[in-house]
Amino acid sequence: KNSINQLLNPGNETNPSAQTFKIIKQAQQPILVHALQPYEYQVMDNNGRIIKAGKSGSGMNKIDIRNQSSGIYILRVINSTEQRTEKFFNG
Repeated sequence: KNSINQLLNPGNETNPSAQTFKIIKQAQQPILVHALQPYEYQVMDNNGRIIKAGKSGSGMNKIDIRNQSSGIYILRVINSTEQRTEKFFNG
């Protein structure tokens, strides 16, 4: 499976310094989140049930859901200025 790189850019898409979150999800690997400031996250299954939640600081962080069954999941990342939601396939 090909890796999926999802850039979450709230501002000018041509300006990389405007990125608040960068999320990288590769097959069979934890989700990597690079954030410019502390954030909270929720991972939900396709039915909206929260399967994992937590808080992380700025910098590069891992969210590991490899022990969950294959399927579509939703990642919600929230900081003091914005909220982002992305769907991804775990499997």
